[in-house]
Amino acid sequence: MKKILSFTLVLLMLIGALTSCRLFKGKGNDTDSGNGKESESQSQTQTDDVEETESETTRKELVNEDFSQGGVPRDYTIYARKGRTHYLYAERDSTDKVVSGTYRRNIKVQNDFGVKIKLVEDDGDQYTDEWVIALASSGVGYDLAVPDYWWLLEQQGYFLNIYDREELEFDQDYWFSQWNDNMTINDKLYTVVGDASLEVLENIEVVFFNKKLTDSLAHDMYKLVDDKQWTIDKMLDIGKEVSGGLDTANTTDDVYGSIYDAHSLCSQLFSAGLRLTEIKDNGTIELIAESRTVNIDIQEKVKSLIHDSTTYYHVSTMRSYIEDKAGMLGSDKAVFFATALYAGSYIKATGVDYGVIPMPMFEENGEYVSTSYGVSVFAIPKTAADYHFSAVILDALNYHSRDTIVTNFYDMSMKLQIADNPNDARMMDIARDALYYDLAWVLDMGQKVTVFSAYTRATSEKTVELSSELSKAMTSSYTGLSSIIAFYNEE
Repeated sequence: MKKILSFTLVLLMLIGALTSCRLFKGKGNDTDSGNGKESESQSQTQTDDVEETESETTRKELVNEDFSQGGVPRDYTIYARKGRTHYLYAERDSTDKVVSGTYRRNIKVQNDFGVKIKLVEDDGDQYTDEWVIALASSGVGYDLAVPDYWWLLEQQGYFLNIYDREELEFDQDYWFSQWNDNMTINDKLYTVVGDASLEVLENIEVVFFNKKLTDSLAHDMYKLVDDKQWTIDKMLDIGKEVSGGLDTANTTDDVYGSIYDAHSLCSQLFSAGLRLTEIKDNGTIELIAESRTVNIDIQEKVKSLIHDSTTYYHVSTMRSYIEDKAGMLGSDKAVFFATALYAGSYIKATGVDYGVIPMPMFEENGEYVSTSYGVSVFAIPKTAADYHFSAVILDALNYHSRDTIVTNFYDMSMKLQIADNPNDARMMDIARDALYYDLAWVLDMGQKVTVFSAYTRATSEKTVELSSELSKAMTSSYTGLSSIIAFYNEE
């Protein structure tokens, strides 16, 4: 559902989207900021609405179009962030399920549409001026761009409004509504996510647990999740039962309750129910980072978890020091490891008997919420030679990714290779179905809206108080948001 943005004196402002977390679809997602509590059935109702909509939507029959020129396939060039392209392009088939799925999908699209898919990677992992030059230069020939979301290139005028392309129908099940709906502002969407965006699945945040340690205390982790008793307090309680050796200088006998890093800390805030923006029934988007009082309780709870003596908090990204952190779980040095599904293969390599469950809730009988901390997005550059060509192949890539990549990667690879048993696979689905993206998190990286940084800094640094951090962030965020609103209100 497209959202209409209005700009009032009270600055019912825009912001919607990612960190890396629950379904936040269209209108009707108001929270009761007066008492800080969400309606009891709100989250489940949102999920039911989405499932009902998807079940009533018939997948369209893709119509092939021959773009070849004189029998010669037409080049379709993708400009993408280096190191995040394994699901976009593969030169040959492979025993690796993702590489094989990518290769077979691209071959099918090439054969069906008379194209030759080509990939151009940028030179670095970070946003550089090269992207600006590449996107601003006419005649370069990039038909599709795949930047990282946090570069905020969509606010610099380089991309088409995706909704202007009739070739793309966003009620189809291969488009990722949890992201696309929240990124829509004033009927405009400049970057889109679908089944071809493998990072959405790779980076779903979950908790891996050491079965040897939980079984020794007779804890049925799956039942805790099913009974909606899997909370931060429960995680701390179990961690304290298992932990030991942390009060001495000798570290060889240290056993921690939980392992967290910078990414899983961010995810835990949203999984506990943090909401920084709110979409009103009339489509306006309000900044509620300060006014929603339950946010303060959530931040305090997560902070107590991160700084508890039984928690090993490593100030690093998920992929940094991954072998070390996985090794701690694998050598019985921790009972829980909060991280992305991507880490599952490293944990499995340790030989530990482990399970997978969603991130813990703020309090019992709530709804599970998950995030995927990073997503590379698709966009059609304004300098593309043929917008119709760009849109049709973008649609086909996502359409055919369901069977060749999503099924192979998630169902056949992640569930069979990372999940240890049917319960683990079921838990992974709970996390996948409960993804939520808050726009304030996305905009935070551009330094215009910094309320999320206020929360993460106050949570990760023991002596930093949220009130002072948030007060400063709110002041600057109003200014930043006004410039963003102005951009999306341009014709």
